Amino acid sequence: MNESELRNSVKELSDMFNELCEAKYNSENLEYLGQNTISNYANALVELAVSCRQQFIKLLMLQEELQRELADKADENGEIKMGIEGFNASVKPPQGTK
Repeated sequence: MNESELRNSVKELSDMFNELCEAKYNSENLEYLGQNTISNYANALVELAVSCRQQFIKLLMLQEELQRELADKADENGEIKMGIEGFNASVKPPQGTK
């Protein structure tokens, strides 16, 4: 995957996220005005916190698996490079960045 393809993929996924958010919280749906906002937000925060904990655990498990599978590609600190370098070693980062 080259830099242009990576940027397009990120934009496509970002657009998908925006569309999902807009569909969930459609401004034409005014039902939320009659709901207990504080209670709803408190519950939403609890759900978000649980989801964040689950995603944190899954990401660290994925990282451990990647480190085992890609140990030969890890840097001197044992970390797997992500971003453009991780997708295509021939793509050089912009000058002035690491």
